[in-house]
Amino acid sequence: MSKRASRGKKVPLLKLFSFADFYDYVLMAVGSVGACIHGASVPVFFIFFGKIINVVGLAYLFPKEASHQVAKYALDFVYLSIIILFSSWAEVACWMHTGERQVAKMRMAYLRSMLNQDISLFDTEGSTGEVISSITSDIIVVQEALSEKVGNFMHFISRFIAGFIIGFLRVWQISLVTLAIVPLIAIAGGLYAYVTFGLIAKVRKSYLRAGEIAQEVIGNVRTVQAFGGEQRAVISYKVALRNTYKNGRKAGLAKGLGLGSMHCVLFLSWALLVWFTSIIVHKNIANGGKAFATMLNVVISGLSLGQAAPDVSAFIRAKTAAYPIFEMIERDIVSKNSSKNDRKLKKIDGHIQFTNVCFSYPSRPDVVIFNNFCLEIPSGKVVAIVGGSGSGKSTIISLIERFYEPISGQILLDRNDIKELDLKWLRHQIGLVNQEPALFATSIRENILYGKNDATPEELNRALELSDALSFINNLPDGLDTQVIMHQ
Repeated sequence: MSKRASRGKKVPLLKLFSFADFYDYVLMAVGSVGACIHGASVPVFFIFFGKIINVVGLAYLFPKEASHQVAKYALDFVYLSIIILFSSWAEVACWMHTGERQVAKMRMAYLRSMLNQDISLFDTEGSTGEVISSITSDIIVVQEALSEKVGNFMHFISRFIAGFIIGFLRVWQISLVTLAIVPLIAIAGGLYAYVTFGLIAKVRKSYLRAGEIAQEVIGNVRTVQAFGGEQRAVISYKVALRNTYKNGRKAGLAKGLGLGSMHCVLFLSWALLVWFTSIIVHKNIANGGKAFATMLNVVISGLSLGQAAPDVSAFIRAKTAAYPIFEMIERDIVSKNSSKNDRKLKKIDGHIQFTNVCFSYPSRPDVVIFNNFCLEIPSGKVVAIVGGSGSGKSTIISLIERFYEPISGQILLDRNDIKELDLKWLRHQIGLVNQEPALFATSIRENILYGKNDATPEELNRALELSDALSFINNLPDGLDTQVIMHQ
């Protein structure tokens, strides 16, 4: 299914972890514990902070006792910092590690499934660009959700829960007032993050569109110049950049207003809480250090909800991005498994026969390419197929290679239906050189050996002679070891 068709569809959140094994579950468990401890350490810090404020406030009356208490609490801070060190390391390292492992297995499963699909899939439901996009950009979105985002989410949620539990146990009045204010702060922060992220995403898409235009023009510069399309290309690029500018201006305005609004709500909340804390201290409900530390604790814990909002957005994006990936992985392999017979011929003469073959491309079912088509190619003969554009010349080759299946009729190899033959074995017997062959980023020797990995040097030289390429390859500085760039 193409991305347009799958747009808006999502997979369940737990399905993102389908490729986790026992080791990954151990990593996720350790990382989750580390994230929760790391998040809860901030409210614990404020307990010690409140105590040390009281001690410092009374230091001028009891200097010796205050010095002893400060040293004790300073040592508590050291112990807490060690705990934070190891818990934060476990959080980040474990979740990043398991995210890399699971996504690597997802990439392999996607590529394996994609390579085992019918060629018709790329004619009807997906382009090469969409396949590449899924295995690169979409996978990265999923990886972010599977790794650091999960740890961050647990970290902020544990900080929120632990902070308010400690706050209610110490000074419940301040915690109750803060609990009424926190939703305003969280909503302001969440809206700021949501709007800013959406507009920045539009800016990135605009830049990508401009980059695609530049790449197409530069990659086909000869064609552009041949048709005198330089000015048109410049105008298209300018329009794309103008959209980027418009989205960027909106993003800047929204980011400025959002950030200002969020800080306005935050400082108004601080003003209310400082005033209310002074009343708590004045009425001897709690001492100054305890009340002030509780106020800081619950406010910062409440802000954690707003900080967790981008992580939730990342989970939603990952669920959407993972849909085409899992759809490809779970797709049934039709023609490649349609023949359960792994039959191989002991001897091949090379006699090919088309008998009453009817065929239409899946992308154009209403256009009949072959209607009761018959053709016989004797073994050992060189046959040239001549015809106008769209007459079916390349379709004959595609049917022999079993890139496509005929609607009806038979294609016989030495009087054997090719559907009954092992597909890999059949294609191994066929040497196909397209009009514009693909060159991979390796040596000339390796590119040639892709056709037959166990070819001897004599067979290699014979192939070069038959293709009339031996002379110019030998004149290259490195000969067969010359590196070529990937070209298609």
